[in-house]
Amino acid sequence: MYKNFSEYPAPQVYRVENQAAYFDPVRKKLVFVTPEETVRQRLIPWLLGEIGVPEKFLRVEGKFSRYGLNVKTRADFIIEACDVKENSIYPVAIIVCKSPEIELDDNAFRQMFHYAADLGCEFCALTNGADFFCYRFDGEKNLELDEMPTYSQMTS
Repeated sequence: MYKNFSEYPAPQVYRVENQAAYFDPVRKKLVFVTPEETVRQRLIPWLLGEIGVPEKFLRVEGKFSRYGLNVKTRADFIIEACDVKENSIYPVAIIVCKSPEIELDDNAFRQMFHYAADLGCEFCALTNGADFFCYRFDGEKNLELDEMPTYSQMTS
């Protein structure tokens, strides 16, 4: 566990139909403020900046159906890569976000590992804004990492 995103500033709040909303820079739309959405919005600048994920390869509330799965499941974040030889886009990492008041319990970890397995992701992470856990699947088991790898590390 390492990163505490509750220290990151929340984005600017707008008013839409008398409700608070954030402008999501990746989805390019206003989204209503919820505790979980605040966690997501605090992660976006970190993923784009420090982790170096190109915006075109970051899906917020990414649909699994995009990758040929016949389910309505979505992940808070899906990080993609491009396979030039195969001329395809594929998921390399997922991040599951929970509201700050939600304890990251066995159910949350099961969800994260299940999503990663369904999408065939090598990397997965789970956060509630205060706690952050990251794992890498080595082909046999999930290994906890000390920090989230950069995009170039995930895709090399």
